[in-house]
Amino acid sequence: MALTKILAGGMSAGTVIQTLSSSNSYEFSTSSTSFVDLESSSGTAWETAITPSSTSNKILILPSIHIRSLDSDSHSARFALTIQSKIGSGSPSTIFNTSVSQGRLGGYDYGGSGLQVASYYNTIFLYSPSTTSEVKIRFQVRASGSGVTVEHNSDDYDSLCVLQEVVG
Repeated sequence: MALTKILAGGMSAGTVIQTLSSSNSYEFSTSSTSFVDLESSSGTAWETAITPSSTSNKILILPSIHIRSLDSDSHSARFALTIQSKIGSGSPSTIFNTSVSQGRLGGYDYGGSGLQVASYYNTIFLYSPSTTSEVKIRFQVRASGSGVTVEHNSDDYDSLCVLQEVVG
């Protein structure tokens, strides 16, 4: 038997009341071992915005991010990916993968002759911002070590971020 919580106004908890998305075709590449923003154009962080209608509502983050990581002469093409939130005019803060110290996405070649891994990363995350101000979601990546290059949207791939407001 499924239980449904009916809220004031007749909305069931878990009901999606708005959906917004942004696509990104900008090709970006980094070899930084510090986190850097995925960009939508040169020097501009890729952000998808939504404004919750209630402080008790949540935001379901549904990204589909194309990443290729490579290392032409070693064995590790690993990287790390985080999700950040920026509320109103505030500063961005990491809300998912907050304790990433080593990049474990990508791949590792035990033969040591080079490696390339390309894939879509679809980390689904339910976020409780507790605000009715605009919320911008953005992503950061970093290479796991020297010699590793992380590419976003290489070879004409696109990325997508879908945000859904869910009744809390």
